[in-house]
Amino acid sequence: MSARPPTIKDVALAAQVSFKTVARVLNREPGVREALRVRVQAAVDQLGYTPNISARGLSGAGSRMIVLISMAPDGAFRQNFDYMATVQAAAVRACRAHGYNLAIEAARDDESLVKAIDAALALAPEGLLVLPPLCDHAAALEGRDVPVVRIAPTVRTDQGWWVRMDDKAAAFAMTRHLLDLGHTDIAFIEGHPDHGASALRLEGFREAMAQAGLAPARHRLAPGNFTFASGRAGGLRLLARAEDRPTAIFAANDLTALGVIAAAAELGLETPRDVSVAGFDDSNAARMVWPELTTIRQPLEAFAEAAVALVIAGGAGETRRWADFELVARGSASRPGG
Repeated sequence: MSARPPTIKDVALAAQVSFKTVARVLNREPGVREALRVRVQAAVDQLGYTPNISARGLSGAGSRMIVLISMAPDGAFRQNFDYMATVQAAAVRACRAHGYNLAIEAARDDESLVKAIDAALALAPEGLLVLPPLCDHAAALEGRDVPVVRIAPTVRTDQGWWVRMDDKAAAFAMTRHLLDLGHTDIAFIEGHPDHGASALRLEGFREAMAQAGLAPARHRLAPGNFTFASGRAGGLRLLARAEDRPTAIFAANDLTALGVIAAAAELGLETPRDVSVAGFDDSNAARMVWPELTTIRQPLEAFAEAAVALVIAGGAGETRRWADFELVARGSASRPGG
């Protein structure tokens, strides 16, 4: 029979300190004398002790663990993995900078979200970060014993903890940019119908057009779902008739915009000479196409850093933060005929 693994009490006995002192050293808490830190670490190394995350969370000290819950990368959301990967990487960096660890859970609907939360809470985390569109499943997230920071929520924004940007204002700004270039016939390809940001981006587009006295006709709006395929389908439909083509198309995200550029090429059209194209996200793909894509840069790293900071602060001072977007003008949009 193999020997049992060492416990925190074994470390405390070897270091001749209380197990609470061991927990404070392992959790890197301030106020512990350096001599004690050295003694405890020597005992940890000698015994080969590996902290149990759940036990640490129950020891009376913080677990220094944060869990991020993201959409399972399948279906339409598989193509938007770049969004999730960017936030995850930034969250890992932010956690490490503060001596925290990040765990990741995935879900795809209400039922699996509840299971993901239960699995996350088993780790005794100090907080949860929840990405869209799961962050809008408010009922499953409420009433938890730890801070739940929703990243980019679009519902119940008068409640709870969150970090977000103004999607409506960003879409308004992009539409205004196309109008300022001289476009008056602008089409819009919508986002995923189950994603709250889709409605806000359409609303921003409509408002900018209305202020210019150019409310778009129904046939200038095309359905989409944040995928390349939906952008290509919408682009083919909007650009098929030479006598009735918009001079610009604003897509609800970058992948959709890239599908529009592909559709234009299929029809023998050149971007931006025959049609200007704009997207939303500033994903890596926006700089891998020619011409490079005019788009809205979402502050994904700022989202992650702010969300981690809110958890660590534990509600001291603030529980909500706004992040700024940026309009990035590149070669895919120019003056009509340019």
